[in-house]
Amino acid sequence: MASFSSSRPEEATFLKKFKVPEGGGGKDSIAIKSRGEHSVRISNLERVLWPESGGLTKYDLISYLISVAPFLLPHLQNRPLVLRRFPKGIEGAGFYQKNCPQGHPPWIETFQVLQRDDKITNYIIAANVETLIWIGNQAAIEFHPWLSQQGTPPDNPPDFAVFDLDPPMEKSTFDDVLEIARALHECLAGLHIRDIPKLRVPREYRYLFLYIHSILTRRPENLLWAFVNR
Repeated sequence: MASFSSSRPEEATFLKKFKVPEGGGGKDSIAIKSRGEHSVRISNLERVLWPESGGLTKYDLISYLISVAPFLLPHLQNRPLVLRRFPKGIEGAGFYQKNCPQGHPPWIETFQVLQRDDKITNYIIAANVETLIWIGNQAAIEFHPWLSQQGTPPDNPPDFAVFDLDPPMEKSTFDDVLEIARALHECLAGLHIRDIPKLRVPREYRYLFLYIHSILTRRPENLLWAFVNR
């Protein structure tokens, strides 16, 4: 029978919220029931998602999402998500998903947006760890949260700014990325703006990108807000 565990005390305490019911169907198909209101059925847990990384499976993905949930969820709260799913693994063709699929559990929180073509998109909100488990069961590996929280500007303007340092493949190296990132860091530090670097390794390019997230506040005197609007 499948179970999720952690050796870190803070994670172990968090994981006590979950239990795998007896007769859950073994490792390939189980139901995770929290001590709250929700249960999540997950399946095909032995499907390999990372064949070149020791054969990591969907089970490993979901286990990881559970373990990092206490740290990940605060950064996803109230932020509509765009997901990138890899049903055939990271080496297969992935696709982006904005709309919450039909047949989702009724407790999944969504945020409805009317698009310019009058179509409605129901974005997923990762409000709890059960939602993370449900997302992981869909082999969603990439999470792209909005830079603003759910709502409509100007009431909910972006509260993050992102500097996407995307190097041309043939002319630049990662050393160039680091040089620009350091220069940008010094510029922001001079404005007393805190920045946080984030690395990404896109599968298609096998290359590193570096993002700098600068946390915005909504005070009129905020310097970053003025900086990005110039």
